[in-house]
Amino acid sequence: FGAGLGLDAAATHGGLDPRAKAAWLRAHAPAGGAGALMFGDGANDSLAFDAACVRGTPAVHRGVLTDKADFYT
Repeated sequence: FGAGLGLDAAATHGGLDPRAKAAWLRAHAPAGGAGALMFGDGANDSLAFDAACVRGTPAVHRGVLTDKADFYT
């Protein structure tokens, strides 16, 4: 997904379980995740959404992320 946006592969991460996603954001993003963008599409992204500063999703009709997302695609 990141390559399609022109992002460096080292700056994108996929295939992580929910806790690993949130832990990675807190450990690597500025201010413990407060400087990170998280793009997710399901309930398994909820913990990372809580840790990120900006949150986006293509899943407009999924209740878990609907209230947490800052933007939709």
